[in-house]
Parts: sequence; structure tokens; C-alpha cells
Amino acid sequence: MKRIVIALILVVLVGGVVLGGLYALGAGGMVSGWASGVVMSFIAMYFMRDEKVKSNIELNKTQRGFATSKFEDHYGAQCSIQKSSLACIDAIWLGVDDPDPKIMSSDAIRMGLKPREGGEADNGWTAFEIPKEVMINTRMHLTQKDVKNLLPVLKKFTETGEI
Repeated sequence: MKRIVIALILVVLVGGVVLGGLYALGAGGMVSGWASGVVMSFIAMYFMRDEKVKSNIELNKTQRGFATSKFEDHYGAQCSIQKSSLACIDAIWLGVDDPDPKIMSSDAIRMGLKPREGGEADNGWTAFEIPKEVMINTRMHLTQKDVKNLLPVLKKFTETGEI
């Protein structure tokens, strides 16, 4: 809360100085609005970067009682996080639930996996059926140590957009 108050005070002070300086230089108008907005955004981001953010991931329980949650990534792929059932070490499963494999239509036709249909149906990506006898693991099995090692990179990404 203290950071928010300090940030607001700085926004008012610095914003006023920037606006006053731009008007004194004759810039006024849109430039001053843009500049003050940029300054205010940077100040707010700096002081509020460590504020607690509530997760919108709702935890449930598996049939065996382990914490789990489903969510979607940026592209809408179904993902999950789940407490592992390992008995001697704490770990989680994290990742995409379904790999949703695709193959280029031209390759599928060439390999005899798809009949030639003509037109647009022969271009782009098409679903690739994986035999039920094949297992593909799409989730990471992470220990607490693994997660601790990832946290600095993830934190930097949340703050800067870089890794």
C-alpha cells in the first residue's frame, strides 16, 4: 500500500513537471498527454512491480486427492498443473494436456496418410492421428528445486517481457 501512495504522489509531481515543461516549450496538446502518460506508466510499473497478484487459476482435487487445475495458454491449448503423486519428493506436473499433433497436408498426402482432395484442403496443416499404442508425455515433472531454478527467469519475464 505504501508503494502505491508513493507512486501516486510521484505521478502527480513528475506528471505536472513534464506537462509544465512541454507547455513552456510550446509542445502542449497531444505530445504532453502522451509524454505524461508514458512517465506515469513507468512510475506506476516501477513501484507496483512487487505487488501481490492474485491467480485466477482455481484449484480442484483429482480422484486420488491431489491438487490440480486446468487453464488455457495464449493460443487456447488446454493445460494443467497438478501435484505429483511421488511419495518421497514434492513435485508437480505442468504443461499441455493434449499435444494436438499436426502434419503438413502435402506431407500427409505424400506419405499416404491422407487422400488428395484438391484445392485448399491439400494445403496447410491437418490433424495427425497418433496410434493409441503410442504415449507422448506433454507435461513437465518438476521438483521444488526445478521450480526454484525457473522462478528467477519467470519473474524477470513478468517484469520485463524478456528472459
